[in-house]
Amino acid sequence: MKKFFFSAVAAVALITANAETFNLEGPMPMLKKEWRDGTMTEKNSCSGKINGKVYKDVWHFWCVESGVTPDTVKLAPLNAISPDSSGAKTWKNYTPILAYKTKPNGGFLFPALLNNNMTIVHTKLTYGMAYGVKNPFDSEVTCYIEGRLWHSEEAKIYVCKMDKENKLSVIVEDNNPDAVENIMQTYRNGSKSNRHYMKLQAEVKLLPGEFVVILATRPDVNGKYVEKNGAGTFRIDGWGKAWNPIISFEK
Repeated sequence: MKKFFFSAVAAVALITANAETFNLEGPMPMLKKEWRDGTMTEKNSCSGKINGKVYKDVWHFWCVESGVTPDTVKLAPLNAISPDSSGAKTWKNYTPILAYKTKPNGGFLFPALLNNNMTIVHTKLTYGMAYGVKNPFDSEVTCYIEGRLWHSEEAKIYVCKMDKENKLSVIVEDNNPDAVENIMQTYRNGSKSNRHYMKLQAEVKLLPGEFVVILATRPDVNGKYVEKNGAGTFRIDGWGKAWNPIISFEK
C-alpha cells in the first residue's frame, strides 16, 4: 500500500500481488502533437499515452465560467484553436493554444492555455482553470496522483474527482502547509524567480469515464477585469518529471 500524508475521500486501495500498474505520460507530448496536426481543433481533449499505448480523449481542459469553489464552479471547455488561424500565427511563440472562445476573424478570447501556462487575462468572465484525466478503461481503477504542481501563490488549488454527472468532490486541497514547496531558480543572467509548488500525494477510485481534475481558482480577481500580465493559475509542464503531476492507474 502506498502511504500518503493526505487523506483521500475514496477508500484506500489495497495493492495485491496480481495488481497491474498503468503509468500515464504527461499531457504535453500528445497535446503538442494533436494540436499541430489539427486533430484537436475545436476540441478540449487530447489522447493520453499509458504504458506506451495511446488512448483517445484522456486529457481534458476547461476554464471556470463562474464560481470559485468546487461545489459552485461551472466548467466550460477550453477548445484548441486551429494551428492555421490568425490567432495561432500571432501567438506563434506560445503554442499550443486552447481558448475559451474563438473569433470569426481567427483570433481568440481569454482565458487560454498558452503552451503550458493556464492564464486569465483581458476578461472578467472566468475565475479559474482546470484540466483532468479520464479513466479510459472499462473497469474501476485506483488512480494515484503524485509529484508536484507548479502554480501561482494567489491561486487556490483543488484536486477533485468528477463523476459522470460532472459533479466535483474534493480529494485534496492546498491548505496543508506540509504540501507547500518553494524553489528559487537562478537564471543565466543572474535574475531569480520563485517557483511555488503543491506536493501531490493522493489516491482515489474511478469508475469508467470518471475523472481526476486539477482545479485552480482565483478568488482575488472574482468579478474584476483582469488586465496587463493577467492572473496566473498553474503550469501543466513544470520543471522535469519530478516537478510535474505524476498519474498512474492500478487495476
